[in-house]
Amino acid sequence: MNIVVNKDIGAVVDLVRIGAASTATAGGAGDNTAVVGTWLDREGLGLGYAGGSIPMSALVSIAFTATLAAGKGLNMALLVEDSVDGVTPNTYQTIAAVQAALSAAGGTVNGQIGFHVNLGSARRYVRFTWTPDLTNTATDTASIFPMCALGGFDRLPSPN
Repeated sequence: MNIVVNKDIGAVVDLVRIGAASTATAGGAGDNTAVVGTWLDREGLGLGYAGGSIPMSALVSIAFTATLAAGKGLNMALLVEDSVDGVTPNTYQTIAAVQAALSAAGGTVNGQIGFHVNLGSARRYVRFTWTPDLTNTATDTASIFPMCALGGFDRLPSPN
């Protein structure tokens, strides 16, 4: 698709929340534990099939604030599921853990990690499950905030 997006990015993407904020403590609660997001109805974003448009791509962004020991990090993995009914999940795509943050000297690290997902062959409903993994065995913590930018609508502007 050839489109100039330097004037109004809001006309070509929708930003949606894909789950609640969560926390993780190294070696404890939330560490290396999957956080299951909410189902997203790609037809229910305002245009739907009645309007002729659903998003065909997603940029899943997991923002975080982590307190890390020196030389320790935060890794993040992503599971994408789809469904015809928003109840019965099927694995659509799995993205192996990647390093989201590393602290050389120790301290607070703020950032985000993005995952590009092609939704072209996904069913109507999709959901994202992220797994934070703190590499330390104790004390490190992370607060995690999931969002998703949806794009690839075949009609513009997007339904935001």
